[in-house]
Amino acid sequence: MAFIATKRYIVGDGEHWSKPQLTIVGYIVGDGEHWSKPYEFVSVPNDHQWTPSIALVGDMGVDNGRAIPSLIKNSQNGKFDAVIHIGIYFL
Repeated sequence: MAFIATKRYIVGDGEHWSKPQLTIVGYIVGDGEHWSKPYEFVSVPNDHQWTPSIALVGDMGVDNGRAIPSLIKNSQNGKFDAVIHIGIYFL
């Protein structure tokens, strides 16, 4: 079972209002008895000039994951708009 809530913010100066520029989506997951803490994500800007910054990673390495601390730091500092982990491909 999951709970999903959406908040919308309208940007304006009191006289000139525009359409919502972003959406904050919050959610928690659980089984009815145990629930996660709430998480929130912000949608992409409503701007045609915006270009996303995406990190594409795979095979991070369990024993020698040297890139992991840098990836975490840069993600927390807002360096990336999205991180996509492609997993590991075994033959």
